[in-house]
Amino acid sequence: MKQRPSMLYGLIAGLVSVILFLTVYFTGRLDDMFSLRYTGSQLVISVLLLVLGVKADRKQMKGRFPFREAFFSGLLFFGFSWLVNTAFNQFMVRAVDQQLPVAQKALVMEKTEAFMVEFGTPEEEIQKAMDRMEAADPYAQYSLGGVLQSLMWTTLGSAIIAAIAAAFLREKRKPEYLEDNDSSIENN
Repeated sequence: MKQRPSMLYGLIAGLVSVILFLTVYFTGRLDDMFSLRYTGSQLVISVLLLVLGVKADRKQMKGRFPFREAFFSGLLFFGFSWLVNTAFNQFMVRAVDQQLPVAQKALVMEKTEAFMVEFGTPEEEIQKAMDRMEAADPYAQYSLGGVLQSLMWTTLGSAIIAAIAAAFLREKRKPEYLEDNDSSIENN
């Protein structure tokens, strides 16, 4: 397979995500991971890098860049970004901070409870949700099954975003068979 710029941009997106996480981690502000600023920053950076990567692929192709190729470029971008993030997450949990999933679970529970209270959810429903979350294994997402489930959901979400990007970033020239018909009609 020929190396595509979208692969490099995917690696860069993964590294940017790692840097953002490390910034939050080392400042002791893990709760910022659930803020609109953090999530929005990651989203904007990822979309920007996705567009740059797919455009670079289109430029490298020097010719036809149909939807199929643009979509594939988007999937490559997300695939490489996912690989970097997954490898980093496994490293963090297995080698650096084995208690990180427990801390993240506590934060998710806290944020979820606050969100439910804010929306006026009955106390009984809040307690049921908290009990379910408390019973959940915080390390499950780092197991093989958890990683495969993450891959499945990431692939689904990535396919949707890649399809949208491909619709805008594909080369919009008419196929050759249509170009030939138009010129023969004009000559008649």
